[in-house]
Amino acid sequence: MIHTTEKKWVLSLPFVSCLCLIVLSEVHYGIPGLALFMPLLVLMSVVYWCVFWPETMPRVAVIGIGFAQDMVYGTPFGASAFIYLIVWWVLVEYRKHFIHSTFPALWLSFSGFTILYIGLLAGWYAFYNEHFVLSRLVVLQWVFSTLAYPLVHRLLYAFHTQILKLHA
Repeated sequence: MIHTTEKKWVLSLPFVSCLCLIVLSEVHYGIPGLALFMPLLVLMSVVYWCVFWPETMPRVAVIGIGFAQDMVYGTPFGASAFIYLIVWWVLVEYRKHFIHSTFPALWLSFSGFTILYIGLLAGWYAFYNEHFVLSRLVVLQWVFSTLAYPLVHRLLYAFHTQILKLHA
């Protein structure tokens, strides 16, 4: 039998995994310009947990992840939290469609969420900088994020099954 404190600890692992992905995606590994091509790992994680185990990703956790990402990345404070909240709302509202969809449909949906995330973040920057810039680098980040999604989804699925073994 799992105790209440242990259960809370196990249920916090998806949130902690998102925080770890924030750090992992910000480390540049000594390669100049890598951050421009880094897939949106945190978005992948938020999408995965909101669809497949929404109890572990409440609204407060998503907002906290967004604020933490803004602090680490140096993006305008609140931008990621606001965007993740929109993504969370869509995923929670239409979860029944996502949970029963095929993997290619989920992959395509993630690609759409990536466009939403990048578009809203670019709009946020345009609002603060008073000009809108859409470069090839943004498109490349969308492509790399979309291509990396199956691998990250598989890794999160493996992590999820291990957590469920702890949770049982």
